[in-house]
Amino acid sequence: MADGPSPEWNKLEGLKTQSVEAMYG
Repeated sequence: MADGPSPEWNKLEGLKTQSVEAMYG
């Protein structure tokens, strides 16, 4: 991500990470 993390992208990444951890924990 060459543009760097934007607040919205960071939030989406956080949700995706939580989902992955919930599934694969």
